[in-house]
Formats: sequence, structure tokens, C-alpha cells
Amino acid sequence: MKIFTSCLFLLFLSCTTTKKREFVETEAPPPPEILFLNYKAYQSPEATASVILLSKIITNGRIKPENTMDANHSSSWLCIQYDRDHKALDQKVIPNPLQPTVEFVNDAGELQTKTITVDSIEFSVRMQRVPGSKSVVLMPADKKNKPFIKVDL
Repeated sequence: MKIFTSCLFLLFLSCTTTKKREFVETEAPPPPEILFLNYKAYQSPEATASVILLSKIITNGRIKPENTMDANHSSSWLCIQYDRDHKALDQKVIPNPLQPTVEFVNDAGELQTKTITVDSIEFSVRMQRVPGSKSVVLMPADKKNKPFIKVDL
């Protein structure tokens, strides 16, 4: 019986691996970040739009998926994230803030919408920051005019 137990014990030991396990540490991906960009847009007397940056906030978080607008609308603007090589990583289409759509009740008590033109307005853009993005450019969607403003991140 002792021999049987000894053989069983040796058999058990011979089946185990003697290979040492190596633990490789991998870098955790950076936490997702949200960009909050606050701008002021104004229309010059020559009917050209200008934009200035009021504030830039980068914070941890994730944005829920949103409906995307059509970039083909001539008055839309684009907010594009670029990497250090000026390769576009992501873009967000925003309606022209200088032409907001307002809702009102007419004389018949019905709800109507109307697009108006304003001289100046403050507005915000909220985007999910793409890892590796180094700048954000705000420009007209038709891309015929030069960009309004470039913000380094």
C-alpha cells in the first residue's frame, strides 16, 4: 500500500508543470474624456462669421450616442478633431449658431418654428475626445471658407 501511495504521489508531481508563470503588465487604456468647448460667434458688418473661444474643459467621462446631423446643409458647421499629423479623427456637425430656430405660438394658438439671424451668440460644443487628438477645428460645413478657429488640446 505504501508503494502504491508513493507511486501515486510521484505520478501527481510529475504531471504538474514546472514552468514559471510570467505576468506581463500592460498599460491600461486612458479613461474616456469629454471636451466642452464654449465659443462666442458674431457676424461682422461684412456678413462674415467670426468665432472666439471662451473656455475649454476636458474631463473624464463618456457621452451617450447622439443623433447626427446632415453635414450637407450649407449653413451647418463642423467641429473636427485632428491628431498631431493633422489627420481627421472625428467630427461633429452642429447647426449654424448664428441662425437659430425658435418656436413660438402664432395668433391662432398654433406652434410654429422660424429660423432667425442673430448678430452674436454664445454656444457650446460637447464631444467625446478621441485618444491621440491634439487639436479641434471649427469650420463651415461647405469647407469653402477658411476655418473659424483652431483649439489646441
